[in-house]
Amino acid sequence: MKMQLERVQQDADVTIGALACDGAFVCWVCEDAVREVPGQPVEAWKVPGKTAIPTGHYRIEVTMSARFKRLLPILVAVPGFEGVRIHPGTSGIFQIIRIGPRTAEFSFRAWTTGQSNPRLQTVHVEAGPDGNVELAIIRRMIQLIREHYKEDFNWESHRLHRVVVLSAREKDTAGLEEFLMREFFINPVR
Repeated sequence: MKMQLERVQQDADVTIGALACDGAFVCWVCEDAVREVPGQPVEAWKVPGKTAIPTGHYRIEVTMSARFKRLLPILVAVPGFEGVRIHPGTSGIFQIIRIGPRTAEFSFRAWTTGQSNPRLQTVHVEAGPDGNVELAIIRRMIQLIREHYKEDFNWESHRLHRVVVLSAREKDTAGLEEFLMREFFINPVR
């Protein structure tokens, strides 16, 4: 088995890549910023906790993760790095569970700081007087986003296949609502 990561988008603080296994696409990967300076030792360019691993070929082992409490792949012998795991996203994740004509439920894995495991909550939503349950879902999501962010934040868009910077500012509510409606609903009702 051969896994290959192609880094497709690099921004100041995040790198998005496409992970393939034996040539078949598996998933999108989110890494820290690429800071590698070819020909220089890792210690010269690494910012701890904010740097993607150096480009290279690495052996992968599957071992029990103490943090995630399950078997996960770990990269072996990465210069200047230890404990590099391949794991599912852990925070800031919304997933619509059920949607009906007037009510809906979605799950939200809250953003975290540090190494703590984020909590998963199920959120019940009811359509407002206008009867638009889709808009009610988006407005509740925005409330949750604003509990964690007051200004700009990164959003990993599965629709656009890249990370975009969005604004959580009150003055930008209409634009944020419109963006999230397109993210979650193919033909949003407005």
